[in-house]
Amino acid sequence: EKKNLSKHYTENVEAYKFYLRGRSFWNTASPEALDSAKAYYNKAIQLEPNYALAYAGLADCYDIGRSPLDDVPIAKFYAAKALSLDSTLSEALTTMGFIQQNFDYDWLNAKKNLIKAINVDPNNYAAHMYYGLVLMHSTPDKEEALREFKKAVDLNPLSYYTNWLLARNYYFA
Repeated sequence: EKKNLSKHYTENVEAYKFYLRGRSFWNTASPEALDSAKAYYNKAIQLEPNYALAYAGLADCYDIGRSPLDDVPIAKFYAAKALSLDSTLSEALTTMGFIQQNFDYDWLNAKKNLIKAINVDPNNYAAHMYYGLVLMHSTPDKEEALREFKKAVDLNPLSYYTNWLLARNYYFA
């Protein structure tokens, strides 16, 4: 925990501001907002070429993109780039787990990456949410899956999508 608390992803304040702007646009998830998010992440990378968080942000833009056949390989590329820069980056591990789960149907490796993401950052709501999805689809223990969804909602209670997933999976359970 001490190591993670003291970790700085960049010393470049401008690059960090561009990353935050990109994340802000990404959270709205409209096609126009994703285009803006990509532009901000790219500006951050121009200022700081080894900025793993910005590459993870780009991966997130493409993993929920408009055309999965075209966009998922790009998302994988950016997630792998982020992990090559920082193999313990929770955001990139989460994105890779999401891709493995939803597009590759590789639940074993998705589960491994999501567990690693949670171990690195226990407050990563998306990792808990996607781990809940892996458990819901790959194990008979639906209670454990629901605990992960509840944890995601506790960490991000205002997220429409996280609350919707919890409700939907109560129904499925």
